[in-house]
Amino acid sequence: MRGIPPAGTEPGRLSDYDTVATSLALLGDTQLRELLDGAVPLGAGIDGSVLAGR
Repeated sequence: MRGIPPAGTEPGRLSDYDTVATSLALLGDTQLRELLDGAVPLGAGIDGSVLAGR
């Protein structure tokens, strides 16, 4: 991630998001589908469902 992080955010947290985003981007379609199919629903809200991966 580049630039100045928004006020109130933690650099470590942004780094964690970047790591997860990179890991997901490197997965193929089949791998991503399998990961999501195996995820456990944590809840739902206005923005949709929240899933927990293994």
